Amino acid sequence: MLIIATSAGVVFQLGFPHWASAPAAAAAAAGGRKRKAAPPLLGARWRRVVIDEAHSIRNRATRAAAACRELDAPLRWCVTATPLINKADDVGALLEFLRCAPVDDPAIFRRAIARPLRSGDETALARLRLVLGELTLRRAKRCLGAALPPRRVEVHTGALGAAARDDYLCVLRALRAIVDGLSGGERAG
Repeated sequence: MLIIATSAGVVFQLGFPHWASAPAAAAAAAGGRKRKAAPPLLGARWRRVVIDEAHSIRNRATRAAAACRELDAPLRWCVTATPLINKADDVGALLEFLRCAPVDDPAIFRRAIARPLRSGDETALARLRLVLGELTLRRAKRCLGAALPPRRVEVHTGALGAAARDDYLCVLRALRAIVDGLSGGERAG
């Protein structure tokens, strides 16, 4: 199982140095062009992919959303408290990741739900509610009440292998550079 956390967008957008230097795949049959090997996450077959904070892929045009859609997995989950933030297309991007035919096709989703909904069409709202009702599991804290167990935090530490450590340090340096750029070079801690 692959769980992609909130930082997925940053990880997919930054990439890792060894992805760029991976040996080229065999020349394509037509044209003899060489292609770079797929990044490790995209090259693997996963049983299940869970996108945590899935609203982060609500814009289908981002590289993070495109990379998540390309993951090879028959079982796909989205975890988010806010599937719809600004517009119905936010939900459309999640349905595209989930591969929920026929509304996973952006053209069909826009034609059947998004456009009519912008015009105030009650039928489109009913369609959206029907789709979300069938696909979502919604549990509010106030509904669960005392059924929730007390919060328990466990911290597990482990040693990273050399390749994983290199990847971690690469992402850490890149994120620090971004934070330093945003904060004018001042970083707490």
